[in-house]
Amino acid sequence: MDSAETHNLRRDLESQQTSPSRNPWKWRLLCDAPLLIIIILLTGLFELGVIPSYKVGFYCNDPKLSFPFKGDTVSMTALIVGAALIPIGVFWLTELFHVDSSSSVREKLLQVTQRTGQLNMIYLYGLIFNLSLVEVMKGITGSPRPNFFAVCQPDTNKACQNGTEYITSFECTSTNFSMYYKNDSFRSFPSGHASIGVYWGFFLTWYLQKRVFKWRNRSVVFIPFLQMTFMSLAAVCALTRITDNRHHWWDVLVGVLIGFATVYYAVKVLCNEFSDIQSIASEENQTEKTPIFNHRREDTSPACYR
Repeated sequence: MDSAETHNLRRDLESQQTSPSRNPWKWRLLCDAPLLIIIILLTGLFELGVIPSYKVGFYCNDPKLSFPFKGDTVSMTALIVGAALIPIGVFWLTELFHVDSSSSVREKLLQVTQRTGQLNMIYLYGLIFNLSLVEVMKGITGSPRPNFFAVCQPDTNKACQNGTEYITSFECTSTNFSMYYKNDSFRSFPSGHASIGVYWGFFLTWYLQKRVFKWRNRSVVFIPFLQMTFMSLAAVCALTRITDNRHHWWDVLVGVLIGFATVYYAVKVLCNEFSDIQSIASEENQTEKTPIFNHRREDTSPACYR
């Protein structure tokens, strides 16, 4: 069989393998997009208190709930913006080093943009899954935060005669905090900061390990330094929730476990550890020259690129 026949046979096999998913965007627009919108809306409504959460009771003068309000070292806005924007930059720059060096500038930009978009889609799927799970657990448990008394100031003066009664019905009377903070004062379990911080920090760490790091690279310190930075930021997001009196230690522990579970799901299940070959043509070795490495490397494009 000559090379022309082999090429035609290969093309026919590829066409047969990809024929069931020729129209993926139809399903994504009609099925995936509405479901994601519903999940995001429900998550936002839970977070804003539009959908009421369960409120568990508390003991009067409980020392575990009597800590002062200290604010947030890492605000929710900073956390969400960082978790949304930093990965885009990391994906784009990393994939730029993996495109064929012989391609034109336009082709390189197109390939990098497509790969970054696909990677970011997988990343956001896992992030939305993470947020949804945390919000559902917060709404079901309704656990008071360590600074509950300072923020909520429940109307229990008459009920708390001996200081040891268990209160199940109360309303927040504080005038120093907004309604959001008062509703949020009994949404301690689990820690959303810890789960999101661990998710995005270890997603990027895993991604760089599989896509960039090799012992034969020009620099064997630069990538581990970035990985250490991302893991350190994840630790800061988690541990400051305890020092800020915003969460109990067990809230943070469960949040960390949720972060690890969702990053494992996103990387292992959704993207197969970024290791599948993109196409038959990309199986050939390519010489890549970048500031980090300069050697022949196989293209190991993630499964989510297909």
